[in-house]
Amino acid sequence: MITNRKPVKRSPALVPLSRDHHDGLLLCWKIREGTRKAVDADRIRRYVIHCFERELAAHFQEEEALVFTVLAADDPMKRTALAQHEELRRLAGELEKAHGGGQAYLAAFADKLDEHIRYEERALFPYIEAKLSGEQLQEMGLAIEAMHRKGTASVWPDPFWEKNLPI
Repeated sequence: MITNRKPVKRSPALVPLSRDHHDGLLLCWKIREGTRKAVDADRIRRYVIHCFERELAAHFQEEEALVFTVLAADDPMKRTALAQHEELRRLAGELEKAHGGGQAYLAAFADKLDEHIRYEERALFPYIEAKLSGEQLQEMGLAIEAMHRKGTASVWPDPFWEKNLPI
């Protein structure tokens, strides 16, 4: 399906988080690709836990500390994003406990992460950009830059999404 969706023009302040979102969508693709290739669910599960602990958990903390705080506590868009973070944390916890499988949790995690990223990119970030002045966005960007993890891309010895080789 081809859409005429134009590329999003993102404030420079939020670009590091949008790059993380790209990595998150790639994680969703890897989960789905591994599942499509009938890769053992435990191999995929271990990778998802690794990515969650090394990248996503810190990304969520960064958003909650630096981005969501510009919105009122009762803002419905903020509440939606926070609820999605909590659901993803819950699913990651279930995956951690699901030794030897967790296929249903893998699918749920990929679907929820995909939904969450698209919500932030298409709704929440534009909403925040419209609410804040250029100066406020610049201040937020400096804080994000100071806190943002650099060079934390996951190196994983089992590229299950490429081929289904036994470990």
